[in-house]
Order: sequence, then C-alpha cells, then structure tokens
Amino acid sequence: MQRKDLLMDFITLIFGFLWLILVPLNGRVDMNTCNVGTSLFLFYVIATIATFVYFRICYRMYGFSKKVKFIMGGLNIVSKSTLLYVAFNLTAISYTKSIIAHISHLPIENAWICLLIAIVVFFIHIPVCMFVIKNCPVLIGKRK
Repeated sequence: MQRKDLLMDFITLIFGFLWLILVPLNGRVDMNTCNVGTSLFLFYVIATIATFVYFRICYRMYGFSKKVKFIMGGLNIVSKSTLLYVAFNLTAISYTKSIIAHISHLPIENAWICLLIAIVVFFIHIPVCMFVIKNCPVLIGKRK
C-alpha cells in the first residue's frame, strides 16, 4: 500500500467521524418531501463529506469487489440501466416501506430498517434491469 493511499484512508476516516457528528445535528432529511433538515448549509456540507467518503470507500472496495463477481455483476447491471433505476426507485421504496412496516410492525424511521429497505430495493431492481437490458434496450436509451 502506498503512502498516499494511507493518507487518503486517514482523511476518509476523519471525514467519516465528522459525518457521524454532523448528521444528528442537522436532523431528519427526507428528499421525497424536500425536507433538508435544520440547515441548508449543513445539508450541503454533510452531502459533500458523504460523497467523498462514499467514493473513497468504493475505490478501496473495488479491488475486493472485482474478485466477487456477484457484487460487481449487480453493480454493473444497475449502472447500465441507471435511467430505469431512477424512474422506478421511488415506487420501489414506497412499496418496500409498506411491506416491511406491515410485516415487522417496526417504525420505518429506524436507521437499520432504512438500510434494509435500501438493500431490498437494490435487489428488486436487478431482475427488472436484467430483463430490460436483454429484451427492451430502448427503455434505457440503447438501440437494438
């Protein structure tokens, strides 16, 4: 591992802890209802930090994920059909929230439940994206 990678990992760790401190200060964010929390400035600072940390984690995990074909295959399928993913994302989230709330009787605002919903929505999209890539490429902007 190079010295530059270690430095970037350290900076990522610092930003990750900073993110953990700032998120509770801003409060609940819900993009579906245009609620950005208590401060718009803090919202953008948190989003910038989270984007940096997310991309850095993806960069570090790429070497590992490249060896795990299932993870890279799912990400590759979703990346090829981003337009479809974005179009059906809110609908999939709404239905998944309803089903999980009905089954588990737990509050949907729980962070672990939200993470579960994100994972379920990701796996719901994979077969839909595979079908569209093979049978209806026009829907994702490709010619047959």
